[in-house]
Amino acid sequence: MASVPGEVPGTFTIASSCATCHVRNQCVTCHVNAPELAPIQALGTDPRVGPLPSVLTAPPSHKRTGWQRTHGLEAGRPSSNCASCHTTESCLTCHSGFVPETIRELPSGGPGRGVGAQLTRTPPASHSWDFRDRHGSEASARSTACETCHVRETCLTCHRPEASAAGDYHPAGFLSRHPASAWSREANCSDCHNPAQFCQDCHKQSGLVAGRFGGIGGRGYHDALPAFLVGHGQAARQSLESCASCHVERDCTRCHAARGIGYGFNPHGPGFNADRLKKKNPTLCIACHGRSIP
Repeated sequence: MASVPGEVPGTFTIASSCATCHVRNQCVTCHVNAPELAPIQALGTDPRVGPLPSVLTAPPSHKRTGWQRTHGLEAGRPSSNCASCHTTESCLTCHSGFVPETIRELPSGGPGRGVGAQLTRTPPASHSWDFRDRHGSEASARSTACETCHVRETCLTCHRPEASAAGDYHPAGFLSRHPASAWSREANCSDCHNPAQFCQDCHKQSGLVAGRFGGIGGRGYHDALPAFLVGHGQAARQSLESCASCHVERDCTRCHAARGIGYGFNPHGPGFNADRLKKKNPTLCIACHGRSIP
């Protein structure tokens, strides 16, 4: 033991056996908190003695499974020895968002202290290769955990108020293949984009709009698929919000409505429960049937 009880009760000083071989300028090569430790300060200095090699070895506790996730509890305990090796700056390598009081109380690097542990920022085990596309639910449930490493600007790299100013979420060349991505729902486009504005504006600029006839059956966006109208029901069921980027309700009611409004094509699939839907929201029925709901 380097420290022994001092003359004043409750204080500690350096063991005389340590002073036989060691001087203060040796201890400060490793101990970040050397200026705050009375046993080290009780040692004399000797410029003739060179510094000891500063080789920090992680203690056994740092090798436990889940240490990265639970080390905050250990650091907050009164008996914590974190300040022996860690400076505020070393912890800020990862803790760039919300900084706990425990970290702010650590010594800062500078003269008379050891360099301390040099850390490398690494993502936690939960951040697998596909975590970017499914992180929303975890971020909503445990936002404080995200704030440990992330700040608002990190999220705004992708989640920007103006989707046109988005960062590097999409890979190079994504624009040319985004229809297939939107159709297969690789991600939810509406998380970042406003389909009724962002998508429609871009399609208009590219000439991908209905021609002078307008609505379903007109020329424009679906020209590449001449028989698209015949099978458009599947597309509508797959991604109705993408249809709403260009179409309004009256485009659908031209065909899918009771006679007198449309052509009477039944939009209801197998197992449709008209009574249940009417009780839930009769306004939907009125859109096609008018006030004469059967």
